Formats: sequence, C-alpha cells, structure tokens
Amino acid sequence: MRVYRVWFTNITGCAFGISDISLYVSVSADSESEALLLATKEASVINTESGLPLHGIRVSESELRRLACVLPPSSA
Repeated sequence: MRVYRVWFTNITGCAFGISDISLYVSVSADSESEALLLATKEASVINTESGLPLHGIRVSESELRRLACVLPPSSA
C-alpha cells in the first residue's frame, strides 16, 4: 500500500491559484482508483457535515468527484 493525497479543488484563477474549495485527503491504497474512492467517501462526509473548506461550500456528489485530483504518491 502507498499513501496518496487527493485534492478536491475548484481553482478559478490558475495563475494565482485562487479557489473557493481546497481540501486535501490522504489515504492508504493499492491503486490510484482505490485512493480516489476512499478519499471521495471521506470528503463526502465533510461536504455533508460542514461543507468544503475554505468557505463551507456544499456540492453534489457528482461535482465532488469532478473536483478530485489524485496526486502521485511520494517515493519517500
């Protein structure tokens, strides 16, 4: 198993990195697809309970999946 970081974001100003949503979830998984599934479940709980950081925005489940970006695990 490796540790993957999954970033949920809606960057609106790529040059400046401006976003309304920015949530990192770290999960241990055997593959990128498994990491995405596990992280999305975790982010879904946060989304339902308090909304996504920075501003507590709540999104649909399909939008949550669209916002996800799996970062490659570190080689360390």
